[in-house]
Amino acid sequence: MKVAFVSGRFEPIHKGHQLLIDEAFKLEKNVAILICSSQESRTRQNPLSYEERKELIKKIYPKAIIIPVPDMGIGNNEKWGDFLLDTLKKYDCEPTFFVTGEEERRESWFRKEILKEMKIIKISRSKIVISATKLRKDIRENNINKIKEFLPQEIVDDVLKLQDIFVQSEKETFTKSI
Repeated sequence: MKVAFVSGRFEPIHKGHQLLIDEAFKLEKNVAILICSSQESRTRQNPLSYEERKELIKKIYPKAIIIPVPDMGIGNNEKWGDFLLDTLKKYDCEPTFFVTGEEERRESWFRKEILKEMKIIKISRSKIVISATKLRKDIRENNINKIKEFLPQEIVDDVLKLQDIFVQSEKETFTKSI
């Protein structure tokens, strides 16, 4: 099936992610959301498990195809892009659009011949200025106004229920696989 796709860690999904996913749904009726670092949890950068992130996303996008993508330790290059595309193929997804922020390094993920068949759609970060790192800090510090400003309304209560995980994960500085 043809899909537009978005990738990210979604720690947690926020309004910036929502902007990308909404655009993907404008481009294709099927949208794949690739949850990267899917094997990580309970660390400062990755407090939530794959299942917790998936559940939050499904509350907002019940029709999205959610796909786990573990890290492969190779950085931002074509091998990573090939890995993403191979992962999509395993789920019978044929990518037509990759919707992302303006980070130029993401274009380097895909070989030129791939970009003839799949378009990269860049969404300006100026449309919503958000830092996931800052948001995680706001969650840890119970900064309700900021949490409500940057989280989709549908998941505010759910994230607040997970707040202890964010607090405990602050103490973990090393990556931990589950």
